[in-house]
Amino acid sequence: MVPVRQASDFARLAHTHSVKVAEADYVAAGLLAWHDEPPGVAYVADLQVDPGYQRFGIASQLLAAMFEEARG
Repeated sequence: MVPVRQASDFARLAHTHSVKVAEADYVAAGLLAWHDEPPGVAYVADLQVDPGYQRFGIASQLLAAMFEEARG
């Protein structure tokens, strides 16, 4: 079972990681938190998609955004 994160957990995560949020219908549909680790490794700390929005490619889009940012 995956532990439930609180809003404060996400706030702390944003201080040490790059956080991407996917929005659908004005609500958060997915979240990806990652950071760089030498040498050139992208470490994904958290990747979540709301069950109601799964199977729409949201995780793939979040990962694509992460790859784009990591290349920069």
